[in-house]
Amino acid sequence: MLFLSTVWPEPRSSAAGVRTAALLRAFARAGYSLSVGASASPNTASEALEREGAGNPVTCFSVPLNSSAALDAALEASSPSVVVFDRFTSEEAFSWRVREKAPQAARVLDMQDCHALRRARARAVEEADRKGEDAAAVSAALVAQIDASDRDAIREASAMFRSDLTLVCSPVEREILSASLGAGLAKAKLVPAPLFASRPALGPGRRPGFGARTHFVAIGSFLHPPNVDSLLWLAGRRRRPDKKKGKARTGAAGPPGDGGGGGSGGSEVPPSTVPIWDLITSHPGTRSAELHIYGSYASKSAAAAEIHDPKRGVFVHGLAPNLSPLARARVLLAPLRFGAGLKGKVTDAWMRGTPVVTTPIGAEGMAEEGGEEEEEEEEEEEEEGREEEVEVSEDGRRRGRKKRGSPLLLPWGGSRTSETASAFAAEAIRLYLDENAWKEASEEGLRLHDALYFTPRPADAAVAAVDALLTSDTSSSSGASLRSRRARDFVGASLWADSARATEYFSRWIELKEKDKEKKV
Repeated sequence: MLFLSTVWPEPRSSAAGVRTAALLRAFARAGYSLSVGASASPNTASEALEREGAGNPVTCFSVPLNSSAALDAALEASSPSVVVFDRFTSEEAFSWRVREKAPQAARVLDMQDCHALRRARARAVEEADRKGEDAAAVSAALVAQIDASDRDAIREASAMFRSDLTLVCSPVEREILSASLGAGLAKAKLVPAPLFASRPALGPGRRPGFGARTHFVAIGSFLHPPNVDSLLWLAGRRRRPDKKKGKARTGAAGPPGDGGGGGSGGSEVPPSTVPIWDLITSHPGTRSAELHIYGSYASKSAAAAEIHDPKRGVFVHGLAPNLSPLARARVLLAPLRFGAGLKGKVTDAWMRGTPVVTTPIGAEGMAEEGGEEEEEEEEEEEEEGREEEVEVSEDGRRRGRKKRGSPLLLPWGGSRTSETASAFAAEAIRLYLDENAWKEASEEGLRLHDALYFTPRPADAAVAAVDALLTSDTSSSSGASLRSRRARDFVGASLWADSARATEYFSRWIELKEKDKEKKV
């Protein structure tokens, strides 16, 4: 199995890196020999990958963009039966050459998260800010839909259609994609592959209790626009959007946006917004509390410099050497206004028994079963054909609603319903001061971590789906073989027509241009 990316996975820097490393471990356990190729130059991340591996040795290849010779060498050396692209931009850059040189290899797209959904939500938040309707920003993001007029949405969808299989990180995004892209994308092509924890939750003797903890904590890479936006909302500092960073790049040049592969460059916090942190510290019980923020690439971020404000009790520390600060803090704050995918910061906090206060965006898909709601026979007969919604809230406060047949929501390890600054601050204060509420949320988070993210179960579907692609038994219950699946995939095949291969030809043109330069030199 060969993983191809524009960057080396960095498990200590982002949830995307954690997820890729976990996928490598899962396939190593399943008996696959592993290789990783990246267009980035070799660095400490690639050295760590080769040194530490994933249970089995991992071979790393440098595969610069628009260099078919380097990719050919990696394909020849690894001889893969499966090639995994770690974002749609990687699929654009490399899949055409993989298809040409290793046609027998199954091509799998790992979405990390749905970039098109994240971008749609970012636009909704920016529009709410522009209108001065910042209190409605999260609500607007929740109802935002993937827009077919967005060029990057079409690029992402095309990569999914071209691939033999697509790994999605939550049942929510699987449903959204299936509904948005319609019958043209077979649901069998969309396989849940969530975050995977490498170890169980900390035992009672290894995690401090309520009285031994103090202060609030927030974590997230400063290269990821949703994280930057959330911290600006939390701390109340202002920063204008970086239009260059928010602008999508095209061709095989790499992912749009910064760090997270697309989205806004960071929304300006409107002057009318009351900072969440000021609301939290206005309460007598939390007046002396501090907010400690940890995130990779903080030293290179203008936003981090603006947010750091010791006089207000806000401290930006950069990348933490480990996640022990989560076990010392009483509550994790994650006021995400837009985004997609699953949040590694939430599972990290739960593993250490730390309750999480977030928005419905931050909680989306984190505590949902893949199964569907069971309906009583009588009710099913009476309600057949209707899309009546049913309440699924467990916290007794704000009710969420879901349609019948959608994934079941499970209780949450903290609070997940706040959409405004005042509501978010109130929940943060409640969990910080109420020991009984804190203990209940802590225990629930620990249970969810082990039940949903540590067990082998999260990886089972992804490994089984890839295994099924490689079988020659077309009558197997797990699905059709790779050859028969491709024979029925007219949409995917049509996107390999010459007129739909602009990325490939653009890449070929750059390569020839570079070779011409070398000859002249």
